[in-house]
Amino acid sequence: MNTLLYQGFGGWEIQKDEEMYYQAGYDTDWDKCKTLAKIEIEAAKDPDHLWEAILNLPLRGGTWTRNRYGHWVLTESNQGFA
Repeated sequence: MNTLLYQGFGGWEIQKDEEMYYQAGYDTDWDKCKTLAKIEIEAAKDPDHLWEAILNLPLRGGTWTRNRYGHWVLTESNQGFA
């Protein structure tokens, strides 16, 4: 939950109902990036939607989906975009 949702050469995107909800800009300072814990607080207030955390890196990627119990579960894994 302390994962820093950064953006650089790849990074994180949060989707709500398959639309972008949050993504840090490439020039966002590290201390201004949200954490998954902050997103969880927002998602807990609006639980009747599909929430996904998508990691897209050159050599690794994956999608974590929030279930109805507030757990983020790995639902997809890939070898990245490179």
